[in-house]
Amino acid sequence: MFIDQLYQKYLTEFSRLGSDTLTREQFENAFAPLLEKMSSVSLDGEDGGIIYYRLSEDGGRRVCRIPSFGYYASSEKALSMLFSRLSEELIRTGDTRFEVHLWAHDTTSQRLFSLMQFGCIAESGIIKKELCTQENVVPFTLRTLGKEEICERWNEIWKMTSSIIDHLKASPIFYPSEEFTEEAYRDFFLDSDTALHVAFDGDGTPVGMIETNGEPCPHIGAASANVGEAYVIPELRGTGLADALFFHALRHEKDAGAVYLWVEHGTANPQARGFWGRYFDAFEYELDRFIGKI
Repeated sequence: MFIDQLYQKYLTEFSRLGSDTLTREQFENAFAPLLEKMSSVSLDGEDGGIIYYRLSEDGGRRVCRIPSFGYYASSEKALSMLFSRLSEELIRTGDTRFEVHLWAHDTTSQRLFSLMQFGCIAESGIIKKELCTQENVVPFTLRTLGKEEICERWNEIWKMTSSIIDHLKASPIFYPSEEFTEEAYRDFFLDSDTALHVAFDGDGTPVGMIETNGEPCPHIGAASANVGEAYVIPELRGTGLADALFFHALRHEKDAGAVYLWVEHGTANPQARGFWGRYFDAFEYELDRFIGKI
C-alpha cells in the first residue's frame, strides 16, 4: 500500500505549516480504509510508486479523482509513467475528467501535471498558526443567525448569496453545478452544522456575511471547522468589514471547540485568493483536465 511513503509525503507538507500533524498511526487509521476502497496503478522496483483513484459520475461524465494522500512516486519519471498507464487504460473506454489533488509544496508534481496540460482550479488551506482573534472595530453589528431568523430573512440572505454566484459566473471558466441552486444553499445554511454570520448596518440591513460549518479537515490532528461564502456589498469593500466578519466567525468556532479553520476556494478569482491568502496557508491544489476517448 506504500503507506509509509504516503505518510512521509503528507508529513513533508504539513510540517511546513506548523499545524498539529497526524501521527503515523492516525494517518493510517484515517486514510487506509479510504484507499482500500479505491483502485490503483503501481510500479515496483527502483522507480516505484502508486496512484490511488476513485471513479464516479458527475453530470453524465466519468470523473477520476486522485486524492492528495493517495499518490507517491520515487521520481518525476515514475509519476509520469504511472499517470500515463492510468489515463491510457481509462480513456480507451470513455471520456474522462481527471481531478488530481496535489500537495501545495510538491512543485515537482505540479510542474509535471502542468506540462500535461492540467489546469489548477482550487486551493485548500489551513489557518495560519500564529493567527489570533481580533476585536470588532467596524461600525456594524455582527451576529450569528439562528435558523428561524435565516428563514425570516431568507430573501436578503439569498440576495447576497446570489451576488457570490453571479461573480463566479462572470469567470470564463465557471461551470454549472447543483451546489449553486437556491434550494441547495437554503438547505446548507439551515443545516445544524452550519453557522451563518451576518453584518448589519445601522438600519438593520444585511451588508455582509460569512459561513462556517462542521466539516473537519482530515489532514490535521486537532478539531477543525470549514469556512466559506464570504461576501460584503460593493460599497463597503475596503472598510475592514470582511476581516471583522472573519474574526467573528473564528471566535464563534473557537468557542465551539475548533482549534483550526480550513478553507477551499477557487483559484481563478483574484479577490478570493487575496482575501483567504491573508489568513490561510495552502496545503493542497486541485488540478483538472478533460481527456476524450481515443
